[in-house]
This record gives sequence, structure tokens and C-alpha cells, in this order.
Amino acid sequence: MNPLQNVTSIRLKIFIIIAVSITFAFLAFDLIMLKHQQNIYIEDLLFNAHSVSDTILKSLEQDMMADNTTSINITLQAIGKQEIIKELRIYNHNGEVRSSMIGDEVGEVQFSQTESNQCFICHHVGNEQNRSRDMLTYNVDTEGSCIMSVIVPIQNQPRCSSAACHAHSPTQRILGFLNMGVCRSRLQEDIHRSQVQILMVSLLFILLLPALIMLFIKKHVSRPLRQLLVSTDQIARGDLDCKVDIVSRDELGQLALSFNKMLERLVAFKTEIEGWNEELEERVTQKTMQLKEAQSQIIQAEKMSSLGRLAAVIAHEINNPISGLIVFINLLQKSMDKEELTEADRVKVIKRLGIMESEAKRCGHIVSELLSFSRAEQKMMDCNIAEIVERSVSILKFKTKDKQISLNLNVEPDIPEIRCDPGKIQQIIMNLVQNAIEALPQGGEIDISAQYVKEKKQLKLVFHDNGIGIPEEFLPHIFEPFYSSKDNGQSVGIGLFVVYGVIHQHNGAIEVDSAEGKGTTFTIFLPA
Repeated sequence: MNPLQNVTSIRLKIFIIIAVSITFAFLAFDLIMLKHQQNIYIEDLLFNAHSVSDTILKSLEQDMMADNTTSINITLQAIGKQEIIKELRIYNHNGEVRSSMIGDEVGEVQFSQTESNQCFICHHVGNEQNRSRDMLTYNVDTEGSCIMSVIVPIQNQPRCSSAACHAHSPTQRILGFLNMGVCRSRLQEDIHRSQVQILMVSLLFILLLPALIMLFIKKHVSRPLRQLLVSTDQIARGDLDCKVDIVSRDELGQLALSFNKMLERLVAFKTEIEGWNEELEERVTQKTMQLKEAQSQIIQAEKMSSLGRLAAVIAHEINNPISGLIVFINLLQKSMDKEELTEADRVKVIKRLGIMESEAKRCGHIVSELLSFSRAEQKMMDCNIAEIVERSVSILKFKTKDKQISLNLNVEPDIPEIRCDPGKIQQIIMNLVQNAIEALPQGGEIDISAQYVKEKKQLKLVFHDNGIGIPEEFLPHIFEPFYSSKDNGQSVGIGLFVVYGVIHQHNGAIEVDSAEGKGTTFTIFLPA
């Protein structure tokens, strides 16, 4: 994994969190500000409406005291020419229009009196109402323009109830109402303009603030982290020459300082370990040389010991027939000293000569076997193992013909050729079969099989007899030279030793399985 990918993902996550947080913060701030600004505009409009209504009532006070409706209408019409004033009229307490900026409305009764004269107009209004500053306001939609209607009660004062022109009862609280309609379009336009400005400024901050914060993070967080990750990756690849530059004194600077200290300790540890390795290699080299020298001495001693044991065994094995030869030679000399040999003496001489011949052949056989095993040269060639086995069996069949021994051969077809010394392979076959024949004094069966083990790429030879078997205590020693389990005195004890040596010269292996009274099985594996 590229370490820089982690930095990019962290920076992206930080950017998303900051952008979303700033966006929601500014949206909440905008909503609060817009609501607050709208309230300020409305409060200002209400204050202005109250001031204008008070000014109108004070300017009309003398005309109303004199009941001069003509002058009142002229004043209302003059005031109504202002663009912001859409409605301006005066009601009496019965809901009749007494004066208006629109002359046609004078005399109309716009409210039916169903309740007290003092409150039916206020309670008749069905729009949203707002009572403040001793006046009533409500919104009226007319032809797509929103008008805020203001109703100001005209209070009964002592000079009104005592005036001669149109005296009112002192108990009457409300004499009438001033109704003024103010256009809110300009107010709405101002509010909309302010909203757009606030939103534009907020949008600008939403775009700029995350960008500025990301630039700061990139410079003071991402770059140091990137350098740390690159250095860590180099250390993972074994490069310890990658110190991190310390550009700040904050937490990342402390991290870089700790990283450099760790790197210095790693370099020191590596140098120390390399020194230990060199010292260890030097010691291992010295010990190896000492072991090789000791091994060579042991091998030489083993060779000398083996040579001594072999010489002693050979001397013992050859000394026996030679001693017999000497004895029989002395007896023959004594017989020859006689002037005349009787027929019985002649028979004894012939018998002794036969024994001497047998003992001489035994010496020759021992020497022949040793010479055959000691030959280091091998005539390796590609051979058909089936032909070698069949040729060996055909030779041995003559020895089994009169001994009631059945020799069975089972060779798989299409066995691949193997590289071997055919003479030595035939020798081991002959030795194993000869041993099997000697293990069947009362007759029996000898089974020989050959097959190719494809999985292991090996040739498998199996020699099985149902003869007397080999005692269990003899099995560990049967491949030792001059060791024999036969007690007839005719076995030299070197046949299996030769078989074992030839098989290992061919990089093969031999296994034996035997039980006394149940027969013996030799299994040979040769590379194919």
C-alpha cells in the first residue's frame, strides 16, 4: 500500500468535516440573522407608522374639534399622495367612514355593528393581529401587494366631551378610529436584498474558510505526516538514512524529534548487531575449522580402526581355511612317507584333497567378493531392468530345479530404463536369490517383482521367500561384513554387505522385513 494514500484520505475527511460544519454553522447564523433583521425592519416600520399616525391625528385635532370634514378630507388626500400610503380613513364609533383620502368612501358603513360600539372594529378584524404601541396592525393582501393596515383608536378627551360643536358623553371612551394602510413592498425588497447579501457573504466564507484551513493543514499537518510516512516506508525497506526535518515546535515537531531519536537508536542497534554478527561469524568459522580438523582426525581414526577390524576379520576368515589346508598337507605328507598306500589310505587322501580344494575355493571366494566390492569404477549406462532380472532368474533356475523351489517372476510392462551398472545390479539380484534359496532347505516359493512408482520416480524391486526367516536379534547386523545368521560354516557373511554397498552406490535404498518361520522380504528402491 502506498503510504501517501492514507494522508490523502485523512485530508479529505478533515476537509469534509470542516466544510459541513462551517456550512451548517453559517446556515444557522444566517437564519438567526435574517429573522432578527426582519424583526428589526418590522419594529422600525411599526414605530414609523405609530409616529405618522400620531402626527396625522395631531394635525387633524383642530379640524376634528371643529367638525370640519372638508378640511380633514383635503388633509387626508394630501397625505395619501405619498407612495407608501395606500389607505387613509377615519371611522366613527359606528363603523361609518367620516373622512377618507378616497372621496367616494365617505359615508359608507364598512362594519356591521354586532357588538359594543367601543370594540367591534378590533374584534371584527380576522387577520393576524399585533397589538402594540396602543394600536392594532394586521396584514391585508390586495392585488399581489402586501399592505400593513394600522388602526389607531381616537380617545375621548375632556375638551371633546365639553365642546359645543359635537359634544360626546364623558362615559364614551372611543370616539372613532384612524385607519392607515402602509405598503410593505419596499420593506420586503429591503429584507430580500439584505437576505441575498447575507447569503452571498456566507457562501463566500463557506468557500474560503475550508480552503484556507485546508491550506494550513496541508502545510503544517499533511506535509510533515507525508514525510514521516515516506521515512517509515524507507525504514521498512531497510534504509536507515532518512531523518525527518523538524520545521515546527508543536506536536508534529515533537513527533519528528522522537522519530529521529528512534532512528538514531535503530542505527546504533544495527551497527551493534552487525558487529555481533561479524564476531559470531568469526567464531563460527574458527569452530567450524576446529570441528573439521577434529572430524578429519575422527574419520582417520575410524578408517584406521575399520581397517584394523577388517584386517582382523579377513585374517580370521582366511586363517581358518588356511589352517585346515596346513593340517591336511601335513597329513598328506605323513601318508606319502609310507612305502605303500592301501586302498583305505588312498580314499582318505582323495577325501582330504577335496576338502583342501573346497577350503582353497573358500579363500578365493572371500578375496573375490572383497575385490568386487572395493572396485570404485562403475560402468553406468541406460539399462532395461526387466532384461537384467529375467537373465539373472534364468541362471538361478538351474539351482532350484532339484530343490522343489518355485521361482516366480512378475515384471510390469513398459518399465522405463534406468541408469545403472548392469553387472553390479545382476550381482545383487543373484546374491538375494541365492540367500532365499539357502533359506528354503525343505523347498518353497521365491517371488520376484519389479514395478515403476510414478509418484516417487523410483524403480521398486521386491524379493520374497517363505523360508525359515531371520531371527529378530540378527536383523540389525545382516548388512555388516562377515556377519552371517547361518551356522553351516559355508557362508562367508559378505553377500548382503556387498548388496548394501552396490545399492547405495546407485543412490538407492534397501529395506528388510522378516519373521522367524514366516519368510523374508527384501525391498529395493532405485532412482529411475
